[in-house]
Amino acid sequence: MDVRIFSLVCLLAVFSTAQAEIYKCTVDGKTIFSDQACATDAEIIEIDVYKPSAEDVQQQQQSTQGFSESSRVSEILALKKKNEALENKKLQLQKSTEQQLKALEKKTYSVPNGTVSTERGVFQKMADVENDYRRGVNNINAEIQKNENKISKLTSQAP
Repeated sequence: MDVRIFSLVCLLAVFSTAQAEIYKCTVDGKTIFSDQACATDAEIIEIDVYKPSAEDVQQQQQSTQGFSESSRVSEILALKKKNEALENKKLQLQKSTEQQLKALEKKTYSVPNGTVSTERGVFQKMADVENDYRRGVNNINAEIQKNENKISKLTSQAP
């Protein structure tokens, strides 16, 4: 349950002093509950509402506050762990790119006026590998930055 909703329910239970009468009636063989007498034989239903002590309310508020803080810290730690995994993903991407380029370079050789390929399209494949690497790193960096922004926001919410 969302902490805010739980807190609101607790507060409503504490500060709810107005009590309305509830009537139970039988109309056309069906039981009906209403805030107004709906038949001459309407029965008033007594509802006992527990009103916690001020100490109980304070204890619940402290518990809720502690849970919120714990949840905030857990989220920060999870985001930092995600960023570590993303940094590792960048390293893996770099290694994979280097291996692919090395394999493609084996299909080339140097001549006095430049580099020549032994196979058609090798230079385009090399350019594609480099572009894929840059695109991948940019996407990872964007995700890391998004997580860093969330961490910063959560850190500023510290009590």
